[in-house]
Amino acid sequence: MLYSAQLSGDVQIVRDVSANAFVKFIYRDHDIDQSTTLFNPTNGSQVDEFLETYRRIDMGAEALYRPHRSTRLALGVRMQWIDRDLEFAPAGLGNRVILPQNALVNDETLIWTLFGRADVRPFRGLGIRAELSYQDAPDTGYVTDLGGYVQGNLRATYAVPIALPATVSFHVRGGTGKNSDFSMVSGLGPNPPGPSIKRDYERAHWNLGLSSDLLLKKDLSLFASFFYSRDQQSDDLLLSTVQRYFQDSVPITFRSAGELDFQTDEWGIVLGSQYRFSEQTDLGLSYSFTSAEANYGNSGSARELTLIDDNRVVDAKIHALDFEIRHQLRDGLKVFAGYRLQAYSDGAPKPNSLGSTRQPPSRSDYRHTVSFGFTLNSNLLTASR
Repeated sequence: MLYSAQLSGDVQIVRDVSANAFVKFIYRDHDIDQSTTLFNPTNGSQVDEFLETYRRIDMGAEALYRPHRSTRLALGVRMQWIDRDLEFAPAGLGNRVILPQNALVNDETLIWTLFGRADVRPFRGLGIRAELSYQDAPDTGYVTDLGGYVQGNLRATYAVPIALPATVSFHVRGGTGKNSDFSMVSGLGPNPPGPSIKRDYERAHWNLGLSSDLLLKKDLSLFASFFYSRDQQSDDLLLSTVQRYFQDSVPITFRSAGELDFQTDEWGIVLGSQYRFSEQTDLGLSYSFTSAEANYGNSGSARELTLIDDNRVVDAKIHALDFEIRHQLRDGLKVFAGYRLQAYSDGAPKPNSLGSTRQPPSRSDYRHTVSFGFTLNSNLLTASR
């Protein structure tokens, strides 16, 4: 069951100053039968928490100032509040359950964001938008919710003044933040006495992209794009003497094996064209290449860290070729057919198979996809009258 409501408004304060605000409410009730054999809090089938109800409020307000017809400045604040009604299975001998103290989820989330934004058109054809924000999280629901989060975003679009219509766009965005609100508590349940060990999490990410499109003639257009992104995450690798869901019957001790760093780098290009074969028929052809690399690094010498470093590596290359044809049968009715060829290769070393003679399968493959479909809109009903 899901309910939602939204209210927004704006007001002109003086000639060059205005303000707007919004509020949005979401309520979700996961009305699931908890008396079945497959899902029951008393028979050991429910190990994690169950999200019974979910309430969320998003609100924000901003003030806009327009000192010049080509310049607009904004300053605002946003707030997100989430309340979760979490239900944990009752602890008891033989009933495996993760205790609330070590479930890595909290009942409430409260996040405040302050932001400033500028939209500028320094000369004809060029538009620039820049935004800088700071996010604070007094209450976090998950370990990946970030506090002290600084984020920036810059986007520029330029209409090239040449005989053939052409547009070039560029963007760069990134952010960094951390979460230090979670700990793992050692001991015997249902109320483990400790000690506790911090489970800190940090993340920094950024990406940039460049795209362009060119109309060669009335029926033919070309487009191209490039992107690059990097995501860096860091947290402590926490280990336990036994699995968390035994803590109600067996004392558990948590320890840190050291800091574990994870980094992904992706880049890719897309080249393509659109051709209008006739008034009713369009053809599309494109090629794309994506490179993705991911690896772990560590600052310790624990055996567990070494195993992760050696066996958790991605070095993927993906080539894709797409072709699509669309044809309008009548007003309001279009049919289409498409074909995609993907060639996937992974150059990462194969993981160690200690004590086994079986070798992992090849991670390089080809994939062929054929699609058919149609689209309808209200014009079809109008045309049939």
